Amino acid sequence: MPQIVIDNTSKVFKIEETEISAVKDVNLSLDKGEFISIVGHSGSGKTTLLSIIGGILKPSSGKVRFNGTDIYGLPEDELAEYRAGSIGYVFQFASLLPVLTAKENLLLPTLFAPNGKKPGTPEKTAGEYLDLVGLKDKINAYPHQLSGGQQRRVAIARALMNSPEALLADEPTGDLDEETESQVMDFFGKVNRDMGLTFILVTHSTELAKTAGRRFRMTNGRFQEEKPA
Repeated sequence: MPQIVIDNTSKVFKIEETEISAVKDVNLSLDKGEFISIVGHSGSGKTTLLSIIGGILKPSSGKVRFNGTDIYGLPEDELAEYRAGSIGYVFQFASLLPVLTAKENLLLPTLFAPNGKKPGTPEKTAGEYLDLVGLKDKINAYPHQLSGGQQRRVAIARALMNSPEALLADEPTGDLDEETESQVMDFFGKVNRDMGLTFILVTHSTELAKTAGRRFRMTNGRFQEEKPA
């Protein structure tokens, strides 16, 4: 059974008398552990699609299934558990809370984790993930004491805290220099390979998109797989 199935899914936003079709009849099937990229210009619908997959934004039509379950057919409390436990998010900006240390930022998601996803020893788990991203010595550092790349790695570690089954990354390297971008992408590949997590990368960069096993393009809400050259 595929892990993620998007079945003829669309999203229409209504602004007064105007309708804007952000996502149009998208179909996608992903097996566990796949690494895909979705490339497109700003406004093409890729972030909207990522939000639909993540359980954040309900589609106007169609279904999204995760391990065979229609996530938008779930009661709200179970949908919240899906967001908190099954999905990890890495956003365009690290979005760390400035008043919390690196470790404390990692502990935040565990407050909302479903019982089956709560780390047995959250502080130990936070230390292990910071070590995994090469920041064990920064465990008590505040965001302003970290470089942009270090903040991004803390955000990646935070996304792993509740043992998600899939990671969704929305323009995760947009504000990074070339060297740091390369380091982050190498780490994404390592997480995908070593942990077996399904990985969906949204980017405007065709070069970054090439790092994925399968590549897709969104244009004005339309979704199409690109064949390797």
